[in-house]
Amino acid sequence: SESLEIDFQNYRNDLNPELLIASLETLISFIQTQPHNAETLVENLSEVYRYVLSTKASDLVKLTEELKALDGLLYVLNAKYDDHIQLINELTEFDEVYIVPCTLLILLERAVNRSIVSANAKIKITINGSASSQLMFKLEANERLTTSTAGEEKLDKINNAFSYFTGKRISFEKDGMVSTMTIPKIFIDDETNE
Repeated sequence: SESLEIDFQNYRNDLNPELLIASLETLISFIQTQPHNAETLVENLSEVYRYVLSTKASDLVKLTEELKALDGLLYVLNAKYDDHIQLINELTEFDEVYIVPCTLLILLERAVNRSIVSANAKIKITINGSASSQLMFKLEANERLTTSTAGEEKLDKINNAFSYFTGKRISFEKDGMVSTMTIPKIFIDDETNE
């Protein structure tokens, strides 16, 4: 249990410099080629990093907050990949659901890093779930021939955090071009929030 807590602390202290660098490169390109869209890109990029920094000391965040940051990251990534990443949010009942901060952002970043993204190979991500105990993050994409393992350490840390809070880990299933990640939901009773 103590090692899980240490791993969770390490995860919270871990920012993603690769994402920041790639986002800044996209911003530089936008300023040169699409200056009329650069301001919106900056707003979304700042929203994502404001979220990352503001949740750095948080154990859990509301799923609704995570989804807002995910939309910002999606905008930034679509700027880089010419709108070839589609995200479908089918969640209906999630007002009182909590999640480990940056889980969905890291899963999105991992999906992009492990997939071919082009006009002929678009990425489709569907997030769904209900009042049951799990969220589904389904990725339909062409996987790269060689996949990066850069994000796997962060994924291990997220899994350790979920294990710490729920006793469950994110599960992964692959069926052809479809990968499904099942994410445990975290509910907090009103009494424990006091």
